[in-house]
Amino acid sequence: MLTQWLPAAALQIGTHLCIFIGIAFGAGKFLPQQLHQVYTWLPTTWGRSMLAAVTIVLLGNYLVGLAYKNYPAQIVGTLHLFCAVTSIIVMAVLIDKIAVSPKIAMISLALALLAGWLGYELNNAPTQNTEQTTATS
Repeated sequence: MLTQWLPAAALQIGTHLCIFIGIAFGAGKFLPQQLHQVYTWLPTTWGRSMLAAVTIVLLGNYLVGLAYKNYPAQIVGTLHLFCAVTSIIVMAVLIDKIAVSPKIAMISLALALLAGWLGYELNNAPTQNTEQTTATS
């Protein structure tokens, strides 16, 4: 079981890094000092978003497709949910300089536990029998 979760988790972490780097780049907030020349060359959010879409976000989409192709959907979906929530929290802390309060930490922990619980329930849920039985006479 763990052998399926770890590589799927690595793919999902990579996916969300790519997607959220693309979002931050489009907003002009990804490494603003280092990429100042690029932001000057592409001054609009639309232009930066298009550049991100055909580079880093495209890689993120490839990684999520690879994850869903090679691992069960309940594992990938659970990890996707967890990584999305974690990415949003990390972006708010790093980009908007939000201080992590005890409330934010508790809510983040609760979301992580709920995502884990969801993964557990999805993994143990009964599957539907999709085979059609035909009566032979």
